[in-house]
Amino acid sequence: VSTFEEIRDALHSWETIANHDLLAIDTFTVLEERVRDWVIANVPHEKAGKAIHRIEDYGFGKGLSHIYETALLVLQDLDAVCRKGKHVVIVCHQCAEKAPSAESEDYLEYQPRLQSPPKSGKLRERVFEWCNHFFRIDIDRAISDGKAAASDVRSIHTTRTSTAWAKHRALQGGRELPDVIPFPKGDVELWKLIFGEQGN
Repeated sequence: VSTFEEIRDALHSWETIANHDLLAIDTFTVLEERVRDWVIANVPHEKAGKAIHRIEDYGFGKGLSHIYETALLVLQDLDAVCRKGKHVVIVCHQCAEKAPSAESEDYLEYQPRLQSPPKSGKLRERVFEWCNHFFRIDIDRAISDGKAAASDVRSIHTTRTSTAWAKHRALQGGRELPDVIPFPKGDVELWKLIFGEQGN
């Protein structure tokens, strides 16, 4: 599965999906690139006959709107999978973006690496809103004498901070996830917390 059409065909293949408990998109960042390719090949310019070779050829940010609207079809497909009782996991690469602040100077914030133009068609925000849980995995850092040093220990962050996006909804019975969960290689503690011991 590599093209946008193949991805959507796979998401519509209930005979295949029904045999699994979980569907994963690894990664949505790459999927956005496939969406871009499909838009360039299939969405004509509003002026008949004008060739489209790159997303900027639509002009005035319209290409980014086409990507956003086309990517929403994938979220619609994933909605249908969820409604049939399956779990969906979306993986994204991350980027550091400057976040505007009304109370302080603007600051850098880790966010999923998806398009987020200034005014409309913000796929990054839409995917974040769509997810029930949005976790960030990062290598822990220690600060000493004002300098950051990375360790070989990773953690899962479940709540939003002033420097990174994350969130989670309350679990069954009103349970809450810890803000930070240690994540050594191969660890399944997160799934145990979400699903109980059957998360093994």
